[in-house]
Amino acid sequence: MGHDPDAVAPAKMEQPLYRRDVFKPLLENRSKAFSGVGYQNSTLKQQTSWVTQWSMYLQLIPTFAEKMLSDSELDPLSYQPLLANINEDVEMLLADLNRLYNPLGEQLTFAFFFNGGIAGYQYHHHADPIRVQAQPLKSLQHIGENPALFSASADWDDDGTLDKWLNRIQERTKQAMALTAESPDASPTGQMDPAMAAGLTELFLATKDDLLPSVGKEAAFVLDFDQRSRQWHPMAPPSVDALPIPAPALVYELTDAERHRRAWRRYFDTINPLFAAFGPLMGLPPGQGLPPATESAIPDGVYLQVPGVELLGADPKFSPGLALTSDWAVYSLFREQAVDCAQANSPSFPPPLNDLSRPLIAAGHIDFLQCADAAQTWLEYAMPMVRQINRNQGPPDLDAEPSNAPEMEETAELVAIAIDLLRQIPSYTHATYVQDNSVVTQYVVKIPTLRPAANQE
Repeated sequence: MGHDPDAVAPAKMEQPLYRRDVFKPLLENRSKAFSGVGYQNSTLKQQTSWVTQWSMYLQLIPTFAEKMLSDSELDPLSYQPLLANINEDVEMLLADLNRLYNPLGEQLTFAFFFNGGIAGYQYHHHADPIRVQAQPLKSLQHIGENPALFSASADWDDDGTLDKWLNRIQERTKQAMALTAESPDASPTGQMDPAMAAGLTELFLATKDDLLPSVGKEAAFVLDFDQRSRQWHPMAPPSVDALPIPAPALVYELTDAERHRRAWRRYFDTINPLFAAFGPLMGLPPGQGLPPATESAIPDGVYLQVPGVELLGADPKFSPGLALTSDWAVYSLFREQAVDCAQANSPSFPPPLNDLSRPLIAAGHIDFLQCADAAQTWLEYAMPMVRQINRNQGPPDLDAEPSNAPEMEETAELVAIAIDLLRQIPSYTHATYVQDNSVVTQYVVKIPTLRPAANQE
């Protein structure tokens, strides 16, 4: 830690990661604002990464598989090849995870306060050449005009790892199903229903053959509160003011729109028969699934809507489906949101995302004010109902044991305090790019009330 910009960077001048000329520009015009530095060498980073932490659980998979197979009525000699393959798969998976998500290299984090917020950088220097080319994220133009939250990224260059694992999963599934079929003493109740097995196989093949090959490098998750409803379900009482409905959406860049459309159809046609058992609950005749999916034209594309929402009595604004154009696919619970994201927009964000033409490999933004406003509206809507439910329940019995749970009013007060805290942090924005074979994440947290005190000489 240090207060002087010249004293912030570690004294390892010979390593490019620690060159003073890399870090001094980050402190330009910051005078002597408080700064902090955190450093991890390659060994420490490997030890603390999520890949290392989860490796111990992955290594338990062969043990669980052997336990399950030994408890079955199968001949031990028949499942030894499967166990050997599972052990090999786990070792190979750990190697791939370490290579893709835990690359060797040192890591440095750097942050400082300024009037109105906190800015920071995280440098992860890669020992091996980086397999991604940063370019302007086109997906940032397909997240709507004013999202409350989004996270966009461009995938690393494909080296065949995904196809390899899809093929290996398919092979292990075939091995497991063959063992079950070849066991003459296996209990019928322990075998998978043939229709279910066929359905799962079709879903896997639709993913492997059509869905994944049709998706490009860029993807984004979006959440907004633009959709509103006074009564989102008939069982809920109507609200005086329209409630902001949380509307999540998934946005994918496409390389083959027709192939993606075929995958969606395969999913619907496979899953729809499963709804037959729940047909009477939705007002359908016994044994009948959902009505056929509908298609409607949208600008430069088509909207494929999942039917059945009207049968549940939900607000007609709920119209889950897929907006499909030649270049983008948007999955959403609302047609209006999906159509909006499918079209190119020109959103405006604070630094470091104020320039959408900047080459990036990832970006994200959270508008805490929107989240706080939505939470406040829902709190005001829900509290009268909760109070009425408590009144209907009456006081607890005299012989009832005292509860340590907070009272309803106390809980509401805590929620209100949390909402007020959110309002103190208007936004968090980050951008990730490549520089000198390092992955660099730059972020800005807006805190209008933050005013660092000037350092004394």
